[in-house]
Amino acid sequence: MPDQEARLFLAGQARQTLGAAGQWLQVAVTRRETGEVIGDLGLCVVDESEGVVEIGFTVARSAQRRGYGTEAVTAITEALLGQERVRSVVAVTDVRNAASVALLRRVGFWDERTTSTIFRGEPCQERTFVLTRGH
Repeated sequence: MPDQEARLFLAGQARQTLGAAGQWLQVAVTRRETGEVIGDLGLCVVDESEGVVEIGFTVARSAQRRGYGTEAVTAITEALLGQERVRSVVAVTDVRNAASVALLRRVGFWDERTTSTIFRGEPCQERTFVLTRGH
C-alpha cells in the first residue's frame, strides 16, 4: 500500500484494542536487539461468548527460519489463553503453506478441519488449526 495509506492504517491500529468482535488488531513483531519490525500478528475476537480469538502472522522473508515466528506465536497464544475470557485460539492457513502449518503444529495447535475456498481469485484449501487452554 502507499506510504500515506500505511501511516493512516498504523495510526488507527495504535488506537485499537482487542475486544471488538470482528475487528482485527495488528501487532508488530520486532527484533528485541534492534527494534526492527520483522513481521506482524493479527488478532480478532471471533466469538465473544465462546472466547474464541483468531490469529494470523507474517514474518519478513529475511527473518524466516530463525525462530521469530514460533517465538511470537507462542508468546501471543500464551498471553491470550492466560486471559479468563479466552478459551481457544484459531489460525487458518493455506494447506500449501508448509512453513505456517509446521509452525502451528510446533506451537501445539491441532488440525480441526480443511475447507475449499477462493483466495485472491484462486481455489485453495484452507486448514483451520485450534489451540485451547490447557493444551
